Amino acid sequence: MFAFPVFALPLAYLSVAAWFFPRHREEALARSFGRGLALGLPCALVHMLVLGWIPEVHGSFLFVFRIWWERFLLPFSLTIAASRLIQGFEDTVRSDAALRRFTAFQFGCFTVLALVSAVRYADSPDTFVLFFNPLLSIAGIFAAVYFLERAVTEAGVYVALWISAGVLASFAFACAAYLFEARLEWLGAILSLALLGISSYQVRFLMK
Repeated sequence: MFAFPVFALPLAYLSVAAWFFPRHREEALARSFGRGLALGLPCALVHMLVLGWIPEVHGSFLFVFRIWWERFLLPFSLTIAASRLIQGFEDTVRSDAALRRFTAFQFGCFTVLALVSAVRYADSPDTFVLFFNPLLSIAGIFAAVYFLERAVTEAGVYVALWISAGVLASFAFACAAYLFEARLEWLGAILSLALLGISSYQVRFLMK
């Protein structure tokens, strides 16, 4: 039952690396993915420790803020910060090759986070946890790459604008996830697939 949420991210990484990323960079991508796996463990630990800072408010739209914190804002903040332990943001986006390595690193981190999430929700599986949370995580990785690249290559006030846009985009992802909680699974599924398609299209420059 939990095969998809556990294996979706590593299989997605292998598919992207094999089909779209230049083959002569496979070794560097594999190292970045491995580093992501290694740093995904402390990210998962910190995630569990601070998860309760935003309470669950079931039956209210306020629950969207818990989803935002648990599945998007907190994990992406942790994994982006972890990437800086290896290289600075300037190095991360200095070239398309560096962005590909950053993408591989994110897939590594979220592979661990997805495994922890699958274990956490093993007693209460639902459509979102089993299928659409992994898809939104993949979409979120592509979106993070896009907004980070835009923020670092801009200057002045535009940096803050692109960072703000990225934060707002993560909230849009949380709203799509909330639709499953609101029993609007069909709409949540449509929006999740749309977000995956849009974010994938925005990082098409990585596939040169």
